[in-house]
Amino acid sequence: MSRQKKKIKPCDEFRTNNRDSRRHPVYIFAQEGNDFIYFTITHASSFKNVLNVKFITNPNSSDERDTYFVPIAKRLHRNNFGRVKENWVLSDIDYENMMEYYEIPKTK
Repeated sequence: MSRQKKKIKPCDEFRTNNRDSRRHPVYIFAQEGNDFIYFTITHASSFKNVLNVKFITNPNSSDERDTYFVPIAKRLHRNNFGRVKENWVLSDIDYENMMEYYEIPKTK
């Protein structure tokens, strides 16, 4: 029997990465099997020697600070994430900007 290829389903939600010690919020844009594929959101202009990309509008409307996303997509099992964040919205311009960095990371 051959292995069936996992289908990638699009997602559009914000959650907290509970596996990360800093518990950064993330934007989940796809799901493959039990894995979420996401971008990390932070207030830092650089993160682990990577220059982050600034959002035009902050997805969290109650936060006035500048917000960035790490332009490297990551993959992690869905059990490592918290609940869906309410009232977080990604603007259309920010979504288009983020999807320029869209690349499905390979499984290990």
